[in-house]
Amino acid sequence: MASRIMIRLKRTLQALHAGDQAVRMTSWSKALVALLSTLLIGSLASQVIAQGARPLPMQQGHRLYNPSMPPGNIYYPPGPVNHTPEYFQPVAFSGPGKVQFSMPTGDGFQESQPELMVGLNVGRVYRFRVTNIPFHPGAELYPTVELLGRTFPPAGAELRHPIPLNLSETDLANALGGLMVTRVVYLEDPQSAFPLAVERKDATPIDVPTGQDLLATADTYGRPIAVIRIGSLAPPTSPVLMGQFYFGYPNWIPLQAPATGAAGAEPEPVSASNTLPHRVGDLPTAVQVGYTAPVTRRRSPTVVQPAASEPLYRLADQK
Repeated sequence: MASRIMIRLKRTLQALHAGDQAVRMTSWSKALVALLSTLLIGSLASQVIAQGARPLPMQQGHRLYNPSMPPGNIYYPPGPVNHTPEYFQPVAFSGPGKVQFSMPTGDGFQESQPELMVGLNVGRVYRFRVTNIPFHPGAELYPTVELLGRTFPPAGAELRHPIPLNLSETDLANALGGLMVTRVVYLEDPQSAFPLAVERKDATPIDVPTGQDLLATADTYGRPIAVIRIGSLAPPTSPVLMGQFYFGYPNWIPLQAPATGAAGAEPEPVSASNTLPHRVGDLPTAVQVGYTAPVTRRRSPTVVQPAASEPLYRLADQK
């Protein structure tokens, strides 16, 4: 029966295709053609749905950010943004040997000093100067730091818990050699952090492969709060380009670390030699205390060890 139906349908379709006007399709033939056409369309649709249901390939990287974003685009999304500064997050620069740091003032730089502490606005990009680099007399570097978030230490202890921005001798040497060094500082998840006491200046960075996303790696350990980019770019000679090089000279305030043994004291800010704002009276109430540790990537031809094979170091709560 089925074979006779298929033979009759085949002859009917051949006649229609040949343009035989004498062929007259009965109601039964029309219904059969419509039924087979429906089955064919349903089969094709099921194949399309099956193909469309395949999972999309996983993208290696952060769900919101990627390393190709220029400085300043990570924190601020597209669209109008209120750039009014609200809080100056304390950060502490440190490096090897007698290396010194200084911040721009609009007409130059402040006096260089080791272990510099300043207050920066979240979301802004700041360029600072590094001098007195070990084994490189006269050399200078102009890295950038971009704050993605802030910390919430106990009230009155903000200056005892700054975000540590540690530059190692290897980082500085690689930058002077023409490489680009990117570091991400993250606030650890207290539920998964290792209780390993390490001094703030002795924190060992975690090296990750060049193709691995730094922000995504740091996001697995906690909350990224700062990005440091160290390159060999020098300031332009044209005064017209200075504002662009220093990202519009965003506001910052000089701070002084509390003296040893003065735990809980609220030190006054150092007198600034410029017109930058001095604001320390709007420090918020603490809601959490975290620890920080850097994650480092060096853009070099050599392949560095992945983070999984490196020891994980944590910073202890600074007293």
